[in-house]
Amino acid sequence: MFCRNCGKEVTGTPDFCPNCGARLGQGVAGTTVTVRAGGKSKTASVLLAVFLAFWTWLYTYKKDGWKFWVGLGISLVNVILVVATFGLWGVVSWIFSLGIWIWAIVDVAVKSSEWYQSY
Repeated sequence: MFCRNCGKEVTGTPDFCPNCGARLGQGVAGTTVTVRAGGKSKTASVLLAVFLAFWTWLYTYKKDGWKFWVGLGISLVNVILVVATFGLWGVVSWIFSLGIWIWAIVDVAVKSSEWYQSY
């Protein structure tokens, strides 16, 4: 039997691959299926960035927590400035919000799938 994650041959019936540590399960007709122990999904992270901007960094908070707090801080300052200037800050606020949104999408899209799997 072979590990679908790393391709190494696995002897016996261990629960985890001795080479890469991926969890091994039995699939259809005795084929080996590998399920990563833990890890995150790059697809989920990109979708979160597209729809929720900087909130995507809560998904990978252990490594990207500071980015979340920067995005939240800038957003809160923008809201305060829009209210304090009776909406005159609105266009500038929109530009900052667009910048954070693009930053979130690019940041999660350029990371490799392995980065998410090793998370």
